[in-house]
Amino acid sequence: MLERLLVTSACLLGVLGPAWGQGFLPAPAAVRIVADGQPWTGRRPGGETVRLTLRPDGSGRFEGPLTREATWSVQEDAICIAFGFPLGTKCVRFLRQGAELVAHEGSEIAFILSR
Repeated sequence: MLERLLVTSACLLGVLGPAWGQGFLPAPAAVRIVADGQPWTGRRPGGETVRLTLRPDGSGRFEGPLTREATWSVQEDAICIAFGFPLGTKCVRFLRQGAELVAHEGSEIAFILSR
């Protein structure tokens, strides 16, 4: 019985992803950290590096394969960043991991921010 419970728990953890059970920053706390008007270096899961600046007024700038102005807003418990076509909008929640902030879109890592 205990063995079956452990296997079931391990399967659930695998399905729910690495962020399951960890505490995401509340959206207002994440905003205070990331929307400070200073550029962040972002790493995507594939290794691509971009720069992201979010300003307190809801505006921002994305510098990557395409460079463009962006906007952001809080929607429920996430920060939604509108990059425009073809990147679209990403609604992310953040986990603090040392000096980095790991942005999750659903259960997937969208990007990791650092300075």
